[in-house]
Amino acid sequence: MHEVIDIDVLGDTALQRRIARLSLVVLGATALLAVLLALVLGGERLDVWWWVALAVGTLVALPVHELVHAAGFRLLCPGCRVGFGFQDAFLYTKTDGAVTSRGRMVAVLLAPAILVTGALAAA
Repeated sequence: MHEVIDIDVLGDTALQRRIARLSLVVLGATALLAVLLALVLGGERLDVWWWVALAVGTLVALPVHELVHAAGFRLLCPGCRVGFGFQDAFLYTKTDGAVTSRGRMVAVLLAPAILVTGALAAA
């Protein structure tokens, strides 16, 4: 099998900075959207528990996101060892030395975006 790219997020500080900046942009956009929603609804339907649920949902989404990656690896990369880690504010799923086809890797990488986003939208 031909190796297309080897990704080392924890060893690439420039990539980490870009991810952190993008994460802050998404956080800011989400906060702005939540405030705009509160203004549109007049604040009458949004009590403190709505804001608590938004914060908890945001914190829970990341570990669930990583668990979906792990499930994808287990399903589409038989025999690979899946692990988890936390370093420099990054929660991650790892499969050191795992080799799989490009299509399967794309499926594993896209699975959280599709499944977690779909579940949150449905909720």
